[in-house]
Amino acid sequence: MGLINLDIIHENTIKYYKQANKEILEYMENIYKTSQSSLLSDKPVIEIGENMSTDNMSAIMKLIPIILFGDFNSEKYSESLFNLKLSIFELDFIKESKSRKIKSEIRKAKTPIEILNGTVKIYNEIQNRSDNSKSDKKVSS
Repeated sequence: MGLINLDIIHENTIKYYKQANKEILEYMENIYKTSQSSLLSDKPVIEIGENMSTDNMSAIMKLIPIILFGDFNSEKYSESLFNLKLSIFELDFIKESKSRKIKSEIRKAKTPIEILNGTVKIYNEIQNRSDNSKSDKKVSS
């Protein structure tokens, strides 16, 4: 106490915590910016594949009804809708299908459920052709 008085100790303490808080806020801001840029990147937020976690699968399964049966703004999500159509047309059974009419319905679809309906029609056609008996793989539409 002989070298420094109590008021200076308080001032230094306040300066120290102000600086520490400033550094913490800058750090948090950098983390936020980094997380936002990674969310906005082209990388999928949910990893899809053979080794998909059960949490990721659960998250996807919760989204499916919302996407299929919720209000869908085809103008706002036109690019997403287009990407869904591209993904559907990359499926082998869609490529194999000769049904130009149903493929045209999929191309003209304005909602994900319309795309899925056309996809299920083609899937069932292929399944019925390859196995005339009742198949466990048949999807009801």
